[in-house]
Amino acid sequence: MKISQKQIQDLLKTYSQRAPEKVGSETTSKNREAVKENGPVDKVTVSDQAREARKVKEVISKLPEVRTDKVEELKKQVAEGAYKPKSEDIAEKLLGRILGDRVR
Repeated sequence: MKISQKQIQDLLKTYSQRAPEKVGSETTSKNREAVKENGPVDKVTVSDQAREARKVKEVISKLPEVRTDKVEELKKQVAEGAYKPKSEDIAEKLLGRILGDRVR
């Protein structure tokens, strides 16, 4: 299954726009001690979904925009006259991408 760039962008947009979930006001004895000594203490809890979204974003940001190895191989095949894709395959891929983006 191929995931289009638009689908990835939509996923990241959805995760970044999500309202933070409310966290219960549980106070541990350690927190109570800190409050007594230092005043109120803020607490932040990051959900598993937010951690996963951050990991996905990091992985995507490290990916190259263009897979140069594939591009070079295809250039070589075109130059040699060996690249002959089936028109049905081209149409299928184009329509699949167009329809996939419209569903999102």
